[in-house]
Amino acid sequence: MRLDAPGVPAHELYEVPGRSLQKMSAHALQFLVPRRIGRKRIRALLLELGAEHAAPRSSVQRTWYDTFDWRLYRHQRALLGEPEGKHKRLTYSDRNGATVRARTLAAPEARFVRELPRGTLRDALAPLIKTRVLLAQVLQTGRTEPLLLRNPNEKTVLRLALEDLEVTTPGHNATHRLQCVRLDPVRGYAGVLRRVQRTLQSESLEPLPEGLLGHALALLGIEPEQYTGKVMVTLTPDMRADEATRSLLRELLGIMYANEAGVIAGLDSEFLHDFRIAVRQSRTLLGLMKRVFPQRTVQRFRVRLAWLGQLTGPTRDMDVYLLKFPAYQSTLPAAVRPDLEPLREFLQHQQRGEHTRLAKSLRSARYAKLAQDWEEFLQMPAPVNTRLANAARPILAVANERIWRTYRGVMRHGKAISDDSPAAVLHDLRKRCKKLRYLLELFYSLYSDRPMKQLIKELKKLQDVLGDFQDLHVQISSLGQFAAQMQGQGELTPRTEKAIAVLIEALAQRQADCRRGFDERFARFACKQNRQSFTRLFSAPAQPLV
Repeated sequence: MRLDAPGVPAHELYEVPGRSLQKMSAHALQFLVPRRIGRKRIRALLLELGAEHAAPRSSVQRTWYDTFDWRLYRHQRALLGEPEGKHKRLTYSDRNGATVRARTLAAPEARFVRELPRGTLRDALAPLIKTRVLLAQVLQTGRTEPLLLRNPNEKTVLRLALEDLEVTTPGHNATHRLQCVRLDPVRGYAGVLRRVQRTLQSESLEPLPEGLLGHALALLGIEPEQYTGKVMVTLTPDMRADEATRSLLRELLGIMYANEAGVIAGLDSEFLHDFRIAVRQSRTLLGLMKRVFPQRTVQRFRVRLAWLGQLTGPTRDMDVYLLKFPAYQSTLPAAVRPDLEPLREFLQHQQRGEHTRLAKSLRSARYAKLAQDWEEFLQMPAPVNTRLANAARPILAVANERIWRTYRGVMRHGKAISDDSPAAVLHDLRKRCKKLRYLLELFYSLYSDRPMKQLIKELKKLQDVLGDFQDLHVQISSLGQFAAQMQGQGELTPRTEKAIAVLIEALAQRQADCRRGFDERFARFACKQNRQSFTRLFSAPAQPLV
């Protein structure tokens, strides 16, 4: 029997090798039973319609998974897990749970895409989730009573379920009870589905267009799209510079707070990445927004934030090496790749040690005092009268000046780079580009959307070349140091030593390619169109730069 033939229930559409996701669809419908109506009345109604018991009433345990930043939800998708023997059955569907995209069985401890069985579901999740961990976001427990409708020929034409459920979220004691009816259509009998749907709605049952997940989120007060990892503050051109800068810094502090627990727990590398970016952007903003805050205050917090940046650096470095490890192996001949595995084990050990030290520091009194002092400063109201030259000026004027000056620095240093320039000069340009991008992104709301997007896009391409060059420069040096450490610890075999040497040689070739590509990429960034856009947007300050 074909999968899409009449009589195949929707809940049995499991992953089939070679079958496209789009064809694996079944449109389920869910209805909320109002408390004033009650389960008994709806059960009697369904029996009157001819529904029969399909199986005894049983318990249900469901978990909706998503990343910390709700990447599946943002793409109108959902991932539901249910216990099945010693495994968990994962169902990948549209966000409302109506259209099933793929199903598979996975180990209960599977939390990353790489840990899922190879197949359609893994391939579908990988581009969205990437390196993020799958977290249990919403839990649902209760009882379900499966029913079915048959036609005169005894063929099943509709599957139903009457459910009593409790929904909660991990780490919270609050639960919410609800009753609902689920309709799972059988292909070829859409008319039956519509008739039962109309009957339920005539009894005041409320359809759930967002499905049980959407309703559960509303009950729990969870706003999945609240966290983005990006600064979403909307500034107005005439805001005082000190007020606008404090608003941006408060938002960045909120990003740090949001990721803090994930960094300490070591859930995935993106928590630390977002945390570090927020720290870096805060330092950049403090340093470039001259005469907006008292210099002594600026210097005090820049030093303390620098400590935080140094604290998180070693762990992030190890994260990056481990993320790049598959690429490292792919650069080697197939026969040599297994010889690199001792290096992976060494890096994993180093990462665990660095993370332990980082987590301890983030639980320390020193970090708590920094966070408290920083938050108190950012909550202070702007003084009515100030002697600081830029504090009370419109933020648009100050932002124009800072962006323009930083851009001019990028252009000046970029044009001075020649074939003989050392790696340190390109690294300096990379840091200047990073500061410019931070300013463009932080003050994005002050400018026209299209030209800003284009400028950031071109700047990012230049950053990618410079970043790859610098990263390869550091990696080549570090790999040599790692090999020496492994040698000292008796962990370096001749085969692994040779594999690392081959890898270093391959990375050196890639670095040379990056260096050759710099001139062309910088020329594109410095093209006439981009120069005109920077000039038009930022080169006319309201008053001379102070």
